[in-house]
Amino acid sequence: MSPGQVIACYRLYAAHCIEIARELQDRGRKIALLNMAQAWMALADEAEKKLVVADGPRSEDLRGRSVNTNERRRGTRPARRAIALAYRP
Repeated sequence: MSPGQVIACYRLYAAHCIEIARELQDRGRKIALLNMAQAWMALADEAEKKLVVADGPRSEDLRGRSVNTNERRRGTRPARRAIALAYRP
């Protein structure tokens, strides 16, 4: 698996945690899943930083087009917003 595919998997795992958390009524389990989602996102961010360092200031995103680091960061915000919204009671 390529580094980009690994990062995509981590973000997908985070999205799954968020989806499951939204359906739960038990606050403790919901928080646990949202914490897992945050951990997956942190892991994806760390892997992405290592990829950027290895590839230089410009690298390919998951669709194969070249992007700079600022464009890449904007792509992670919706997932973080979803985590924040899911924390709301």
